[in-house]
Amino acid sequence: MAKMMNDAFDGCGIMLALGENQNAQVISMYQSTRGETGVTAQEALIRGIAKDGGLYVPDNIKPIPFLTQGRDHNYRDVMRQVFSVFLADMGTTVIEDLVNKSYPDDRFGTPPVKITPIQSFDLLTLWHGPTFAFKDMALSVLPDLMNKAREALGINTKTIVLTATSGDTGGATLEGFDGDENTETIILYPNQKISPFQERQMCAYQSKKHHVIALKGSFDDCQRVAKKAFETIHPKRIRLTSANSINIGRIIPQIVYYVHAYLRLVDEQRITFNETIDIVVPSGNFGNMLAGYYAFRLGVPIGTFLVASNENDVLTTFFNTGRYDVRRPFHQTISPSMDILISSNLERLLYEASLGDHHMIKRMMAGLATEGWFEADPDMMARLSMFKGVSVSEEETKETIRKVFVEDRVLIDPHTAVGIKALSKAREASWIKHHPLVISTASPYKFSDVVLTSLGEEASDDPLENITRLEHLTHVLADARIKDVLKTYQEPIVLSVDETLQHIKKLVGERDV
Repeated sequence: MAKMMNDAFDGCGIMLALGENQNAQVISMYQSTRGETGVTAQEALIRGIAKDGGLYVPDNIKPIPFLTQGRDHNYRDVMRQVFSVFLADMGTTVIEDLVNKSYPDDRFGTPPVKITPIQSFDLLTLWHGPTFAFKDMALSVLPDLMNKAREALGINTKTIVLTATSGDTGGATLEGFDGDENTETIILYPNQKISPFQERQMCAYQSKKHHVIALKGSFDDCQRVAKKAFETIHPKRIRLTSANSINIGRIIPQIVYYVHAYLRLVDEQRITFNETIDIVVPSGNFGNMLAGYYAFRLGVPIGTFLVASNENDVLTTFFNTGRYDVRRPFHQTISPSMDILISSNLERLLYEASLGDHHMIKRMMAGLATEGWFEADPDMMARLSMFKGVSVSEEETKETIRKVFVEDRVLIDPHTAVGIKALSKAREASWIKHHPLVISTASPYKFSDVVLTSLGEEASDDPLENITRLEHLTHVLADARIKDVLKTYQEPIVLSVDETLQHIKKLVGERDV
């Protein structure tokens, strides 16, 4: 393990041609960050979280061949290659079916992710799916992944997917599992702390199959309730799992973003063969950045991982000081999907940086749970030296939205604006030394009120009216499907923390008799 980690942190390079290596590595087992013995990919998908409270991580990642010059790399081809590494126990036929079913052209377009050149960097737009956020790219395939895993393991019971969301994961989960007859969903979101569009989008799904709860508290409270439910609710004839990025099935599809983006940058001659890039990721729960790190471990040459935070800058503080401390004020911002103080997926990265020392991870997570903080040792931080953190204020976010539109005629959402401004600050600090790729996480029309006010216009309380006004102002048309979301509205179910946990127990218990 130690040698593998040292080799990985020394840097990787892309090799050879996609799909031409007959001896490509596969991930055979997943183990918990806190010491539970290994399970297969299928078992990890179904469980979501390990029995010891840890998160499942792949047991050994090595560089594999991905790239040759002068080839048009198809997104689905890259996905097949990545899935064949991380989901090998599912078999090539199942993987082929998953890829073809999950990414039809009429759902995402071709290609499903797009690169937009903006002056001295590139923007990777990941929000062309049915709920207009980057989560769609993973949650469109997760339901079928879980169904295939159930079939392989001989599980024929109903599954309830319990998911906490800071805005976008909830909508993508509801859409992804909507046609799955074997699955029901319970979605928890922080009441009045997400955009009006995000709330309406989720509440439109409210039904006997989909249960959407507005919790009186923060996203971190939603995560705590969900975790408490997993610890205390043990139904006998129902599977309780998660679609949050604590489930490794959410992370694996996101790895494809970075592998494919790198190949497209080469194909489009934005960079040269084997050139290193820097990536900038607006980060909350850290799953998207973790996927970028796993892509690096596979061989994508990434130099700097720039973690962009809003005013809830716990990640920025950690990567710049080594101290993770949630004993701080919580800020409700205009980039609500990043309003998070407990970034779950950081645990997976810490496990890698500890060289697989699950005892250390257990101590750190226990410190976080009981005292509200932990501190990484110097050796661990040295292994994380390629990660840098930058925080961005509300005014800087608004100004960036305005500046990018005025100078480039590109409309961006507030989360993307945090990433672009963080890149500017990182350049001033001389942290960016290679071609930058900034991740654009959501359609600006999901946050039309914020974008309007950033452009100097007044916004109303009606998201549909704001979308129309923004189109007229900018002449940038919204996806035709985005207005359809707002035609159906249901009032949210608002519950306290204690009421939410009891409601979850009731929803599970009613179906476990």
